[in-house]
Amino acid sequence: MDFGLALGLRPAFALFVMLLRYQQSRCTPNGFDPSTIMEHAFGGPLGILVAGLGLGAFYAALLWVNTLLGLFLTPLFLMPLTWIQDAVKARKAAKQ
Repeated sequence: MDFGLALGLRPAFALFVMLLRYQQSRCTPNGFDPSTIMEHAFGGPLGILVAGLGLGAFYAALLWVNTLLGLFLTPLFLMPLTWIQDAVKARKAAKQ
């Protein structure tokens, strides 16, 4: 039985406790057991290019979405505003 769920903890916190206990089980007195660690090295020129392309694509998509939001949401606010302005103008004309 899982340690976190046995204590009646929330599932997300129980998962955290389970992962923490797993990490502690891999520790040796001098640190982590090197045979169980997978190293990832993405710091070379290719990694920098991939990161740059990823960030460029992210910001291009962000710019595109913000442009579309402005393009489609602006009429949704301007049209009712013109209806309100027309109603106010008609009310002022009716008073005079």
